Amino acid sequence: KSLIASNKYRPNDTKTLNNLGMAYYFKKSVTSAVNYITKAIEIDPKNSDARMNIATIYLKQGKHDQAEKQYRMILKDLVYENQYITYYNLASIELLRGNKKKAKSLLSESVAVNENYCPAFFKLGKISFDEGNYKYAKRMFKEASMGLCYKIPEPQYYMALSLIKLNEYFEAEQVLETMMENFALT
Repeated sequence: KSLIASNKYRPNDTKTLNNLGMAYYFKKSVTSAVNYITKAIEIDPKNSDARMNIATIYLKQGKHDQAEKQYRMILKDLVYENQYITYYNLASIELLRGNKKKAKSLLSESVAVNENYCPAFFKLGKISFDEGNYKYAKRMFKEASMGLCYKIPEPQYYMALSLIKLNEYFEAEQVLETMMENFALT
């Protein structure tokens, strides 16, 4: 209600348009969401938050080329603080296209920009695990389990799997026991 009211009084406020678009998106009204976010970008082509939102909607719709175009435009914004997410999303597109090499490069860019971005470390770990590079996968899963990410069980589980593949059974058992304590209710 507040966003609709704000839009009536300030119909060209790009932050309001972007947020209104996302509100519609979360209410499953994708057409309205795209219209509002697109209008925000038309008014302010430098609104990288709106570009990120429209690109992510395109990505979820399977419109990879359109999503990539928006993400590439965001990369040109030298002051955008969430470029690590842009690199991560571009890597996701490359994985969908089957280009693991390019995806790994983009994920490496993501963690170079934000060394605490767990999803990029986790995805790097998964790619390496699937390729049989268990030593590197173990390192990436460990990174994906650090800091605020210690509450996420998947990287820890995959770290244990990597340890098993490396015949490091004692360490794997330690990780699994810690997981059983930390995630007993999940």
